[in-house]
Amino acid sequence: MHELLNIRQISKLPLPIRVNAIAAAKQSLNDLWTVADVVRAQTADFCSKPTVLSTLPVFYANLDLQFIPTPQMMESVMSNVSSPSHIDAALVSLMGVSQLAGLSAFQPFLENKHSSLCPDLWERVWPWIQFFDTYWDCIPGFSKSERRAVRLTHCSLVSTLQEHPRIAEIADTTPGLHSIFSRAWVTLLLDSKVDEDTKIATTSYLIPNVAMNMHVLPHIFDEVLDGADGNLERLALAFIEQLSILTTNKSNDVHLESTQMFSLGNVSGLLTVPAKAEQQWTSFLLKHGIVTRVVRALDCIFTVKHWQRVYKDIAGELMQYLLKLLLASRGYRWIAESLQAGLLRGIISWPLREASFTNFVLMFLGADISHIVPGKTAKGILPLALTSPSVIIEMRNALKDAQVLAKDPRFEVSDLFDSWQQMVDLAKTRGAVLDKWEAAGKPSSLACDNMSCGKIGGKNEFKQCSGCQCVHYCSGDCQTVDWNDGHRQDCDQLRMACAQYPEPLTTRERSFLRFLMHHDYLQLLPIVSCQELQILRQRPNEDQVTIFNYTDRSGVITHLDAAHEIDADPRLAIELPIQLWRAARSGGRMRVHLMDFLHGGGEATYRLFPLRVADAEFHAALKSMAKTRPLSSDVYEQAMHDEICIRSLVAKAVRSTAIH
Repeated sequence: MHELLNIRQISKLPLPIRVNAIAAAKQSLNDLWTVADVVRAQTADFCSKPTVLSTLPVFYANLDLQFIPTPQMMESVMSNVSSPSHIDAALVSLMGVSQLAGLSAFQPFLENKHSSLCPDLWERVWPWIQFFDTYWDCIPGFSKSERRAVRLTHCSLVSTLQEHPRIAEIADTTPGLHSIFSRAWVTLLLDSKVDEDTKIATTSYLIPNVAMNMHVLPHIFDEVLDGADGNLERLALAFIEQLSILTTNKSNDVHLESTQMFSLGNVSGLLTVPAKAEQQWTSFLLKHGIVTRVVRALDCIFTVKHWQRVYKDIAGELMQYLLKLLLASRGYRWIAESLQAGLLRGIISWPLREASFTNFVLMFLGADISHIVPGKTAKGILPLALTSPSVIIEMRNALKDAQVLAKDPRFEVSDLFDSWQQMVDLAKTRGAVLDKWEAAGKPSSLACDNMSCGKIGGKNEFKQCSGCQCVHYCSGDCQTVDWNDGHRQDCDQLRMACAQYPEPLTTRERSFLRFLMHHDYLQLLPIVSCQELQILRQRPNEDQVTIFNYTDRSGVITHLDAAHEIDADPRLAIELPIQLWRAARSGGRMRVHLMDFLHGGGEATYRLFPLRVADAEFHAALKSMAKTRPLSSDVYEQAMHDEICIRSLVAKAVRSTAIH
């Protein structure tokens, strides 16, 4: 036992306090409170002197492990209105030790790895803290706020003792330690009555024992989750609240700014959780606004007044996580949320503060990064998401502010500017299509799926098949004809495909995609027709599908593929042969078109939007041209001739009714 813990040390105290200390060491609770109050108030002259540590034996004596109640004893405690004196004495003693550990006189013992004072204290302090964590709810006489204050005192004491090298070595493997810190952290953050300044100051010493080393030691996550009562969503809410207060309450003080940034770095350890919980954890974080918090956190880091090199690592970890979220998450909601949170402003300003982040920003814009990572081309999260009405709207709003920043001369000469301008141009083009869609009343037209009819009209003029709910008819007679022509065999397949692979797109999203594709089809009809003519000449008997590819950051690209070469998802694998069979029976009034796009930031996916036309004259003319012997052996001359003929046909075709 260290000499400072010997009861004889009490003799060094000033007389008035010595009397109280002797009585307190003999379990006098009132005298123990007096000694603790003197230390806590720090008004006595001796509090700034090493002699103040002579009160340690008093607290140490009252933390004797033999006083810890057994589970049987705690059963009787729960039936009383007040707690036993040994429990009260231990609470006061832990508070006293915590106050002493925070004094400058105690600091040398924390720094000296050969000193046994801290390890000796730990042997008594830790079991008592574990006891209180286990039985807090069973000990009467304490309010909710008092319990929270005691928990925080215990965590503060443990955090201070961890500064000693020998205790730091065993902390991560000490069972229950992370659970205690997590419980205090979650309870504090989710208490709406606690102000943000208090939360920032207090959580700064809680976070390291909640979030650090979680990816290295999996058991830490289990303890942290236990501290949130085993409720993963409750833990996610605390994490979101922590990010929120760290990024909305910025300080001009260098020390406080540094504290906030390091807390931000520590809490980012919770971004990575064990694989078993990752999917649900990410789902809860997305639900409660993690995208907005991460964008704001990045903005907070890059706008600090006193930049430090370590902030670069914190920002890098957060930006990698944001990219991971947007690339892995299906749906447009999170991309729209990132734009609303200020991502466009960050794309411009972040690399201007720290040039090395240009590489990350390229991933958002979709520029060629092969000069950075050989053979690698960025998808371009933002331009490729401009197939969504919600993203287009948020992009339009965000550009109002961002375009002002984009005029910065440093940005205009950067490697990012050309890609930025390309995205802005695409956003304007898609915004114009969105305006047309809305001005037209978000039209929804259908065609009769009896291929011998093919009537085109408004949605309310048709009834859908009650079985598969995938095909529509203008009359009962047409339904009967189509049933006999093959829908009898297809109906159950389509119904099961829809049930097994439900449509993740909203009705609004799907309606706009259909309108966008039809708009681009009319713009690109000469090109599409030339491509179709070539295929009709080369492979006239092969099923072909026209693909409108929206996975290029510059806009839409069209090409024709053989149906059997398309890498279809399970639902499309069922639908495509059925639609090809319908097209073959349509007499040229239906052609199979696919949209290739990214649903959110995830992998590319197809949507089937067949082209339906009121008459077959255009398609018949193309087939006739394909059968005609080429006029010239010169490929260029023949292409020019074909283009002239096709443009003449297109001029007539655009006046004919057509829908997707």
